[in-house]
Amino acid sequence: MQLYDGLMTRRSVREFTDQVLDDKGLEKIVRAGMFAPSPHDTRPWRILTIRDHEKLEKLIPLSPWWNMLRQCQAAIVTCVDIRCAKGENSEKELMPVEFVIDGGIAATQNMLLAAHDMGLGAVWLGICQGSESYEEFCRILGIPDYARVVSLIAVGYPASEPNQEERFDPSKWIKETWK
Repeated sequence: MQLYDGLMTRRSVREFTDQVLDDKGLEKIVRAGMFAPSPHDTRPWRILTIRDHEKLEKLIPLSPWWNMLRQCQAAIVTCVDIRCAKGENSEKELMPVEFVIDGGIAATQNMLLAAHDMGLGAVWLGICQGSESYEEFCRILGIPDYARVVSLIAVGYPASEPNQEERFDPSKWIKETWK
Protein backbone atom coordinates (compact mmCIF):
# COMPACT_ATOMS: atom_id res chain seq x y z
CA MET A 1 0.00 0.00 0.00
CA GLN A 2 1.32 3.45 -0.88
CA LEU A 3 1.27 6.00 1.94
CA TYR A 4 -1.25 8.34 0.29
CA ASP A 5 -3.61 5.42 -0.43
CA GLY A 6 -3.33 4.38 3.21
CA LEU A 7 -4.20 7.87 4.38
CA MET A 8 -7.25 7.97 2.11
CA THR A 9 -8.55 4.50 2.99
CA ARG A 10 -7.96 4.19 6.75
CA ARG A 11 -11.25 4.14 8.65
CA SER A 12 -12.22 3.37 12.21
CA VAL A 13 -13.06 -0.31 12.69
CA ARG A 14 -15.22 -1.29 15.65
CA GLU A 15 -15.94 -4.98 14.98
CA PHE A 16 -13.27 -7.63 14.93
CA THR A 17 -12.87 -11.33 14.18
CA ASP A 18 -11.25 -13.72 16.64
CA GLN A 19 -8.15 -14.10 14.46
CA VAL A 20 -5.07 -13.74 16.68
CA LEU A 21 -2.70 -10.81 16.29
CA ASP A 22 0.78 -12.19 16.95
CA ASP A 23 3.52 -10.50 18.98
CA LYS A 24 5.47 -9.51 15.86
CA GLY A 25 2.43 -7.73 14.44
CA LEU A 26 1.81 -5.89 17.71
CA GLU A 27 5.49 -4.91 17.92
CA LYS A 28 5.37 -3.57 14.36
CA ILE A 29 2.48 -1.27 15.34
CA VAL A 30 4.22 -0.06 18.50
CA ARG A 31 7.48 0.46 16.57
CA ALA A 32 5.61 2.71 14.11
CA GLY A 33 4.33 4.76 17.04
CA MET A 34 7.84 5.27 18.32
CA PHE A 35 8.95 6.63 14.94
CA ALA A 36 6.61 9.60 15.24
CA PRO A 37 7.99 13.12 15.46
CA SER A 38 8.22 14.54 18.97
CA PRO A 39 8.85 17.97 20.48
CA HIS A 40 12.58 18.61 20.77
CA ASP A 41 13.13 14.88 20.17
CA THR A 42 11.97 14.10 23.71
CA ARG A 43 10.12 10.93 22.62
CA PRO A 44 7.80 11.23 25.61
CA TRP A 45 5.50 8.38 24.67
CA ARG A 46 5.02 5.35 26.83
CA ILE A 47 3.00 2.70 25.03
CA LEU A 48 1.08 0.11 27.02
CA THR A 49 -0.37 -2.92 25.22
CA ILE A 50 -3.09 -5.08 26.74
CA ARG A 51 -4.15 -8.52 25.53
CA ASP A 52 -5.63 -9.78 28.80
CA HIS A 53 -9.37 -9.93 28.10
CA GLU A 54 -10.23 -9.93 31.81
CA LYS A 55 -8.47 -6.56 32.12
CA LEU A 56 -10.15 -5.27 28.95
CA GLU A 57 -13.54 -6.31 30.36
CA LYS A 58 -12.89 -4.10 33.39
CA LEU A 59 -12.44 -1.10 31.09
CA ILE A 60 -15.70 -1.54 29.16
CA PRO A 61 -18.01 -0.10 31.88
CA LEU A 62 -15.95 3.11 31.93
CA SER A 63 -17.43 4.27 28.61
CA PRO A 64 -20.61 3.49 26.68
CA TRP A 65 -18.54 3.44 23.47
CA TRP A 66 -15.95 0.82 24.41
CA ASN A 67 -17.83 -2.44 23.75
CA MET A 68 -15.37 -3.35 20.98
CA LEU A 69 -12.75 -4.02 23.67
CA ARG A 70 -14.57 -7.32 24.13
CA GLN A 71 -13.70 -8.37 20.54
CA CYS A 72 -10.34 -6.75 19.85
CA GLN A 73 -7.11 -8.72 19.90
CA ALA A 74 -5.21 -5.99 21.71
CA ALA A 75 -5.66 -2.54 23.15
CA ILE A 76 -2.91 0.05 22.95
CA VAL A 77 -2.74 2.93 25.40
CA THR A 78 -0.54 5.85 24.40
CA CYS A 79 0.66 8.02 27.27
CA VAL A 80 3.18 10.80 27.58
CA ASP A 81 5.64 10.94 30.46
CA ILE A 82 5.35 14.52 31.70
CA ARG A 83 8.79 14.26 33.27
CA CYS A 84 10.14 14.56 29.71
CA ALA A 85 8.62 18.03 29.27
CA LYS A 86 12.06 19.42 29.92
CA GLY A 87 14.17 16.79 28.31
CA GLU A 88 17.93 16.59 27.91
CA ASN A 89 17.64 17.82 24.31
CA SER A 90 15.36 20.72 25.21
CA GLU A 91 16.50 24.15 26.30
CA LYS A 92 13.01 25.28 27.23
CA GLU A 93 10.09 23.93 29.18
CA LEU A 94 7.49 22.57 26.77
CA MET A 95 3.87 23.64 27.04
CA PRO A 96 1.60 20.80 28.22
CA VAL A 97 -0.66 21.00 25.15
CA GLU A 98 2.32 21.05 22.77
CA PHE A 99 3.80 18.11 24.59
CA VAL A 100 0.66 15.97 24.48
CA ILE A 101 -0.28 16.86 20.92
CA ASP A 102 3.18 16.52 19.44
CA GLY A 103 4.31 13.67 21.64
CA GLY A 104 1.25 11.46 21.83
CA ILE A 105 -1.12 12.17 18.98
CA ALA A 106 1.54 11.71 16.30
CA ALA A 107 2.47 8.34 17.81
CA THR A 108 -1.21 7.33 17.89
CA GLN A 109 -1.75 8.28 14.25
CA ASN A 110 1.37 6.35 13.20
CA MET A 111 0.04 3.24 14.97
CA LEU A 112 -3.41 3.56 13.37
CA LEU A 113 -1.79 3.82 9.93
CA ALA A 114 0.57 0.91 10.59
CA ALA A 115 -2.35 -1.29 11.65
CA HIS A 116 -4.22 -0.36 8.47
CA ASP A 117 -1.18 -1.12 6.32
CA MET A 118 -1.00 -4.58 7.93
CA GLY A 119 -4.62 -5.36 7.03
CA LEU A 120 -5.81 -4.79 10.58
CA GLY A 121 -8.64 -2.65 11.82
CA ALA A 122 -8.34 -0.15 14.64
CA VAL A 123 -10.28 2.61 16.33
CA TRP A 124 -9.10 5.49 18.47
CA LEU A 125 -11.14 5.59 21.69
CA GLY A 126 -11.20 8.74 23.76
CA ILE A 127 -10.16 8.96 27.38
CA CYS A 128 -9.59 12.41 28.85
CA GLN A 129 -7.88 13.51 32.01
CA GLY A 130 -10.50 15.08 34.23
CA SER A 131 -13.30 12.78 33.10
CA GLU A 132 -15.09 10.69 35.71
CA SER A 133 -13.54 7.47 34.44
CA TYR A 134 -9.94 8.65 33.96
CA GLU A 135 -8.72 7.86 37.47
CA GLU A 136 -10.34 4.41 37.42
CA PHE A 137 -8.85 3.72 33.98
CA CYS A 138 -5.39 4.58 35.29
CA ARG A 139 -5.91 2.51 38.44
CA ILE A 140 -6.97 -0.61 36.49
CA LEU A 141 -3.97 -0.35 34.18
CA GLY A 142 -1.44 0.78 36.79
CA ILE A 143 -0.66 4.03 34.97
CA PRO A 144 1.55 6.21 37.21
CA ASP A 145 0.84 9.84 38.17
CA TYR A 146 3.61 11.17 35.91
CA ALA A 147 1.95 9.72 32.79
CA ARG A 148 -0.91 11.34 30.90
CA VAL A 149 -3.16 9.17 28.76
CA VAL A 150 -3.49 10.45 25.20
CA SER A 151 -5.34 7.62 23.49
CA LEU A 152 -6.72 4.13 23.69
CA ILE A 153 -6.72 2.07 20.48
CA ALA A 154 -8.64 -1.17 19.97
CA VAL A 155 -6.98 -3.29 17.26
CA GLY A 156 -7.69 -6.59 15.54
CA TYR A 157 -8.68 -8.15 12.25
CA PRO A 158 -11.76 -6.38 10.87
CA ALA A 159 -15.03 -8.34 10.78
CA SER A 160 -16.00 -6.44 7.61
CA GLU A 161 -14.58 -3.86 5.26
CA PRO A 162 -15.28 -0.30 6.39
CA ASN A 163 -17.20 1.98 4.05
CA GLN A 164 -15.02 4.12 1.85
CA GLU A 165 -16.48 7.52 1.17
CA GLU A 166 -15.19 10.76 -0.23
CA ARG A 167 -14.36 13.03 2.68
CA PHE A 168 -12.77 15.99 0.92
CA ASP A 169 -14.99 19.03 1.32
CA PRO A 170 -13.76 22.04 -0.69
CA SER A 171 -16.02 24.35 1.34
CA LYS A 172 -13.75 23.75 4.33
CA TRP A 173 -10.59 24.71 2.45
CA ILE A 174 -9.80 28.35 3.12
CA LYS A 175 -7.34 29.92 0.73
CA GLU A 176 -5.19 32.94 1.55
CA THR A 177 -7.61 34.85 3.83
CA TRP A 178 -10.55 33.73 5.94
CA LYS A 179 -13.68 35.37 4.57
